[in-house]
Amino acid sequence: MTNKLSVAQAKARLSEVLSHVEGGERYVIQRRGKPVAAVVPIADLPLEERLAAGDWLASLLDLGEAGKQLGQSLDHAVRARQKRPVRPVGGPDE
Repeated sequence: MTNKLSVAQAKARLSEVLSHVEGGERYVIQRRGKPVAAVVPIADLPLEERLAAGDWLASLLDLGEAGKQLGQSLDHAVRARQKRPVRPVGGPDE
């Protein structure tokens, strides 16, 4: 269900609106009765928009088995990198 709010209502109730959005509700914000914006759960956005918003972990999980495998590969690469010794920068004169 999509709820409608005026800009003034959205400003006054932003915290409440965000709580409802976290629960899956959607809101359309109207100015002078015309829709100008929407507040939707982040999961409703396309994958590339979620990645741009910084929700990359949830985006990987939404990919199902492929996302899980990619996450495991990234984890493996990070762990392998952490085990390598740190090489000094520069030569003996530095």
